[in-house]
Amino acid sequence: MWAYNQISLSWDATGVNWYDVEVQDGGGRWNHVRSVYDNGVDMAGFDAATTYSFRVRGVENTWPDWSYTDYSAVVTPTTSAYQAAPTFTVTDDTSWNTAYVNAEAGDVIEILPGTVLTEKTAPPWRVGSGKFVTIRSAAMALLPGFDQRIGPSDIGNMPMFRTRQQVAGAMHVGPGSHHLSFEGIRFEADQPTQYRVNYIVVFNEAFQDVNNDPYDIEFHRCWVESPRPGTVFGATTFTECDSGFYSYGADRVVIKDTYCKELSAETQDAPSIGGTRGKEWAVNNCHLEGSMPVFWGGASHPETDVLPDLHSYRRNHIVRPTYWIPTEADYDGRSRNRKNMFEIKYGQRFLIEDNYFQRGYCTDSYVVILTPRADISWSGIYDVQIRYNHFDTIDGGFRIAGSDGLHAPPNDGFATKRLTVSHNLIEDFGKLSQLGKREYEFNTSSPEWDRLEDICFRRNSWVTDELSGLTPWFSPTNAVALWEDGFGLVGQFIYENNITCGLLGRDGGANDITVLSYVIGDNRWTFENNVMVLADSSLNNSTKFPNNYNLATGPGNSGYNMDGVGFVDWRNGNWRLHETSAYYSAQGCDNSVYDRTAHCIDGDWSA
Repeated sequence: MWAYNQISLSWDATGVNWYDVEVQDGGGRWNHVRSVYDNGVDMAGFDAATTYSFRVRGVENTWPDWSYTDYSAVVTPTTSAYQAAPTFTVTDDTSWNTAYVNAEAGDVIEILPGTVLTEKTAPPWRVGSGKFVTIRSAAMALLPGFDQRIGPSDIGNMPMFRTRQQVAGAMHVGPGSHHLSFEGIRFEADQPTQYRVNYIVVFNEAFQDVNNDPYDIEFHRCWVESPRPGTVFGATTFTECDSGFYSYGADRVVIKDTYCKELSAETQDAPSIGGTRGKEWAVNNCHLEGSMPVFWGGASHPETDVLPDLHSYRRNHIVRPTYWIPTEADYDGRSRNRKNMFEIKYGQRFLIEDNYFQRGYCTDSYVVILTPRADISWSGIYDVQIRYNHFDTIDGGFRIAGSDGLHAPPNDGFATKRLTVSHNLIEDFGKLSQLGKREYEFNTSSPEWDRLEDICFRRNSWVTDELSGLTPWFSPTNAVALWEDGFGLVGQFIYENNITCGLLGRDGGANDITVLSYVIGDNRWTFENNVMVLADSSLNNSTKFPNNYNLATGPGNSGYNMDGVGFVDWRNGNWRLHETSAYYSAQGCDNSVYDRTAHCIDGDWSA
């Protein structure tokens, strides 16, 4: 256990794919804060007056569940004492330039609250007495601590880096920079002079040097914001901020306890966090608003076959504000693209765990989209675990495909492999726009294009108190032709121990339950032990779907028998299974999802 601001760890384990690093929070919970490939990691942003405990375990990317070693690794710390006095004090451009030219590893650049610096570049690394250069607010003592998220009331104690034009970020972390920790800093599109800004914080802008990506870059208790679309600044009407954090290339990036506000565009895909290249990213306990809060992949890049790799997203509040939603009383009337909430076009080894997705008002109808960009020969999505998340009031669930359906891929390889979705609570889906209303869509729109391999949905709860007219879970286009000729999915499909509202197959736009009867009869498919809440003989019966729990008609709309499941109080939004339920600890998400996401909204995990 060590009490320092900056801590390096090393350990003796070997023979695994990667390592998870965990720190114990103030409530005694172990928080997975980093995943790394090496037998060591440098970390910053801790509270110097607090004592921390760490542990490390190895991970293998097996399917359907990743395999973990025990916590037997011997962890050795190297610490850097917290430097209370700054090396440089910044109040304006001149003092910033002095710090930029002279700062060495171990130095602290302290910026007074209220200072505004426009379109700056991060200092390059220079050898010094420590490892990190810390760039921090001079009022850190007035800001929340480690494991406590920044909020709107804190921005008065923070200095600002800003961008005002399309082609320059507020902060460019370029080639040659590494071991930088930004703490208590605002990054904003402020008083823009053009209708859009491309990004607010950018890494290795426009692939300046793909052989010299910045690395070990951390952001703790920071604030990132853009104006609302349609805001007028002089003669300029601002319409879009294309991204908050955007990576053309950066490794070992940490974004923690940070608040990303607005980050929207009228027409563009505007992520809070995204990019095309980046390895070992960890996004933890952040508030993420955006037209697409998280978006990786999409466009091609110069480094063929390199995917965003080893990412973890944990304890985040991923949300649409009420003023974005036309049916809400405080809707501001602004035009915004609201595409989805988490999209991967290409990437591998992504962990999406313990997050709270709220108000998923999405023009795409789906909150999570995994659709590889098919016109890139090396594009693909591999080894993704989506687990223990709470999705609350969303349009639809997951859209999964072997390609994005927009481009004919130049290769015949499999594009989406080894996906597991488990222990998620999906509550009140289909409520916002009434679009889609589907739990999942496995889109296989053209048999020579699409490839899926090894897909598992296990112990999820798809529940809603607005039940009329749902078309829940399976809708491949031209499904019979695809599955009969062997295209679409190879390997295994597992759908087991879920609580689900029903089934629907779609063949060329017409409802056809025989589609599902066909594919589930294939020996590659496991479809069993699911609680089928919809009591409808045409869609849910033991003849077509044996080895499941087909509930008889009971209280609820349109034959949905929510009372028969044994929820604690579903009418008032408590979807935990009661201990007396026949399905307790066997079907549906584990009740622990409530505890695991308990502080995603308030962002305070310190106790």
